Amino acid sequence: PLASPAGCAAMLDVLFAQEFREDLAAGLPDGVRIAHKNGWVRGVRHGAGVVHPADAPPYVLVVCTTGDPAGGGAADGDACRLLADISARVWAARHDLRPAAVA
Repeated sequence: PLASPAGCAAMLDVLFAQEFREDLAAGLPDGVRIAHKNGWVRGVRHGAGVVHPADAPPYVLVVCTTGDPAGGGAADGDACRLLADISARVWAARHDLRPAAVA
């Protein structure tokens, strides 16, 4: 293994403590745990997280944007709303998610 169970738990705790919640986390219902990392520079917004629903297995969601996701001169808020919308749509389909096939 690359990290011990204790090391994995410590890294997840750091990601669970993320304070910037305006993108992927914003698309989830209150109280849903997400271990996530987001990042941005001008014209780019990314979010990656492990969502932990109480009623389904955890799932990974990664969304990367470049350019103008809303068209016509989007502000960073538009990119945040796009990531939140994608997160909300995946949340709504969480019971339909299936593990990826292993080659």
